[in-house]
Amino acid sequence: MFRPQFPPARPVSVYSSIASQVKEDYGIINGVCLDIGSGRGFLGIALAEMTNLEVCLVDIDRKVLVEALQNAEQAGVKDKITGLQADVQMLPFRNESVDLVLSRGSLFFWEDKIGGLKEIYRILNPSGVAFVGGGLGRYLPEEEREN
Repeated sequence: MFRPQFPPARPVSVYSSIASQVKEDYGIINGVCLDIGSGRGFLGIALAEMTNLEVCLVDIDRKVLVEALQNAEQAGVKDKITGLQADVQMLPFRNESVDLVLSRGSLFFWEDKIGGLKEIYRILNPSGVAFVGGGLGRYLPEEEREN
């Protein structure tokens, strides 16, 4: 099984800026959110800090999930965050049971991108939103984009 090597953490402001953009654009502040391919959990943690969402950090790597949950505790949002070791192609959630799905950067490492996207669509409720891809978001200051 291919396991990506995670680069050093980007500045946390990248994740806060993306979380702010998702919150502003979609207005989903309650319900269940999955951060798929969460890595160290920074995006899910940033969203938990600014919403009432129950955030589940989902990653295939158990070691990185342990670190993500420690980061959630340090950020003071441990009560709003859970961790789940799972593959995006086989998510253990009921159909139409999730309000928001985030995945920043992990798509490029999925073995079956189409299968992963179909699985996200299956679990997303009809009024839910999936925010999947890469990028830095529109709120990151220009001087931080060059780092």
